[in-house]
Amino acid sequence: MSYDPLFTNLAQTHCPYCGVPITLIIDPIKVHQSYIEDCEVCCRPMEVTTEDGQLIDVKREDDLAIFNLKTMFIISLWKPIR
Repeated sequence: MSYDPLFTNLAQTHCPYCGVPITLIIDPIKVHQSYIEDCEVCCRPMEVTTEDGQLIDVKREDDLAIFNLKTMFIISLWKPIR
């Protein structure tokens, strides 16, 4: 996506992996969006979430996968008391 100051917003943040400052181009027309973007420095995937043309969250793409694996492990260990 190219930067057009009339139709896009810029958001300053940091890569959740390497910590380098990055600038993201956000489409203000989309009310809510979540997408994967690679860091320009370390090339790792970040999950970017926006709302009303504003940056809401940038997190590691593997955060959800780690959470799901931990949850599945805990559930598999849990046994009801009888």
